[in-house]
Amino acid sequence: MNIASDLNPLLKNVRFTPEFRLVAACSWLPVSDHSLRQSDIIESLLNCKLNWSEVTPLVLRHGVVGQFCAVMGKRGWVNVPDEMRDHLKSYRTQQVARALAQVAALKRVGRLFSEAGIPLMPLKGVALSQGIYGDPCVRSSCDLDILVKRGDVERAEGVLTQAGYHHSLDFHEMHERQKRHIVDTLHHHEYVGDINNSSIELHWRSYLWSKEQVDVLWETSNHSGWLGIGLVELSTVENILFLADHGARHGWPNLKWLSDIAMLMESMHEEELHSLLGRAAFFDLQRVMCQTALLLRWFYGITLPEKYGECDLSGVTVTKLAVHAVSQLLASGDEIVSQGKRLIGPRMALQLKQLKPSTPLSALLRGVMITHADFVDFPLPDYLFWLYIPLRPYFWFKRHYLKR
Repeated sequence: MNIASDLNPLLKNVRFTPEFRLVAACSWLPVSDHSLRQSDIIESLLNCKLNWSEVTPLVLRHGVVGQFCAVMGKRGWVNVPDEMRDHLKSYRTQQVARALAQVAALKRVGRLFSEAGIPLMPLKGVALSQGIYGDPCVRSSCDLDILVKRGDVERAEGVLTQAGYHHSLDFHEMHERQKRHIVDTLHHHEYVGDINNSSIELHWRSYLWSKEQVDVLWETSNHSGWLGIGLVELSTVENILFLADHGARHGWPNLKWLSDIAMLMESMHEEELHSLLGRAAFFDLQRVMCQTALLLRWFYGITLPEKYGECDLSGVTVTKLAVHAVSQLLASGDEIVSQGKRLIGPRMALQLKQLKPSTPLSALLRGVMITHADFVDFPLPDYLFWLYIPLRPYFWFKRHYLKR
């Protein structure tokens, strides 16, 4: 995998450093023929003169400590300076402790949900790590993401509250119109626990997914025997679509999210891959999947059917979207944060429209013109809810200038 030579025609002024290429090569644990290619690439890069002071920050920036340590550990940490090895092992120890705490929290919450008769589907996190690596501690994650059915949201909130979690925005103190707007236009609540300040994101859909699309997630899901608490898990196809949508919507800021999909897709047969793209049409994710396919080829050498390169709708090429994602992957952590602050309101809606062209612009704007932060900063009674719309410019100015 020679990232630089493959992308030079598209990103002539971008340099893929050997340090970045090493981290990219070590960001997954392939089990097929890709493992031989990975070994050759790593061997070549380790024989280069690497600036190891740049490697550790890149590993942390892309959230692949577990994968990097697994790859290097298998090689006996040959050619890795002792100081860098010790630093990475220290971070790895912290990550494992965090993952085990999340597993314990999931088991506790999952049992409570089961007792309450609420189906619970873990998203990403330790459950995904268990599914693709056979170990919940390989993949790093900051919190627990769980999905419940829309009709179970209120009961799920009650269970989390009784379990010692509280809503990060004091949701229960909001007026009914504010609550309804959040549930209708957004996709999750954030709850914070009293133990180690752990957090759980309670989802009832993926952002901008319709009720029919979310229903399909449940209809195609499987019962999971992991932890023995009656969890529900996404099917492989729907999991890939969910992860690709999540990564693309956030602009692909790290290799971790891309490597998740690489692990799921590397062993799929061509017939399954054709079926996956067809399935993407139902979720309005053809363009997202074609963008993902390019990134997988560029970074992991996974070649997908030519059909994945045919999405070129409304004059916005998938290649341009993929090149933009590459620029995000190469950006520093501070640059990602800065870009995220600028990408709000109508600008965010337009970017999402490029990724999901069939989504009505009105639906995109509803979710960004009034945010939950406005309810916290400026609470209004239900009969004055309409004022949030004309006050939007004020909120924007206050958030970007008055709080600096």
